[in-house]
Amino acid sequence: MQPYKVLAVKTSKYKKEAALFAVLKSNNFIVDHNLGKKDFDFFYLHGIKKKSRIDNNIYETTEKLSNRYKKPILIRESPSLRQISDGSNSKQIPFNSKWLKFSWNSFFMDEGIYPYDASYNRWEELSRKYNIIVHDWKRRGDAILVNLQISNDSALNKLIYKNICYKEYLINKLVEIKKYSDRPLIIRPHPKEKQDKKFYEILHSMFTNIIISDQDLYTDLNRSWCVVTYNSTSCVETNLYGTPTITLDSSAIASELSQPIKYIEANNYPDRSDWFKKIAFHQWAGHELHDSYVWDLLMNCYTDARKSLESKL
Repeated sequence: MQPYKVLAVKTSKYKKEAALFAVLKSNNFIVDHNLGKKDFDFFYLHGIKKKSRIDNNIYETTEKLSNRYKKPILIRESPSLRQISDGSNSKQIPFNSKWLKFSWNSFFMDEGIYPYDASYNRWEELSRKYNIIVHDWKRRGDAILVNLQISNDSALNKLIYKNICYKEYLINKLVEIKKYSDRPLIIRPHPKEKQDKKFYEILHSMFTNIIISDQDLYTDLNRSWCVVTYNSTSCVETNLYGTPTITLDSSAIASELSQPIKYIEANNYPDRSDWFKKIAFHQWAGHELHDSYVWDLLMNCYTDARKSLESKL
């Protein structure tokens, strides 16, 4: 592989990147950190820290520079699949904190360019190694589970940039759900979001038969007809567990398995096999990054990443 020049952008997570930069250099990449330089092939950017306005500004600036100079951005994020479960308990994938996801130009599913190798069934290998079970589609359940997200998380940037309040957006979607279904609603707060009692009071005043969950995910899934979420990565776990999941935005990793809210009472049960094969390439264990295969696969997307920028007006 030819030596590529990487401009590594400094974010709040920058100091944690020394090991990865060493791996890049060992794989024939030339790593620089001077934003003033123009002689480079692509940006490297660690995912945005939650609740960090500084990091959001850095991301926006990098995106503008990327569009101006037509230099793609290789983005590192947390893995798509973070937990596996047999349904009775939830357990972390081994070495979870050292699993990484890479995409080009965006971390959103409908905008980013992700690596894929159709000749290698990586999902089968991961499933065997970590005993990952794909549960059959669940065709019964009483409630509609709504998985909330952190209100100012970068995953909601599409709403944030349009000055749309996530919680107002959510209420509108709950109203839409109730147009098509009279099932009880289970509202599942994000475990890292501070409890918003005022918001819950508003929900109780607007909707009957609504529960604010304090249970673990799989307890909620066991009583659910389906799941609704904006673009939470929990949609990977819910689809893995066999619970039909409606994602409200095309940026969600499982958007291709979703359907409109108006069909909520006629659940969709698509074939998930090709989707699982694709998302297996969304995460890599730390030790795998020493293998040139990973970087060759990522750089096979480099030309497409550049072309996608050049096609923008």
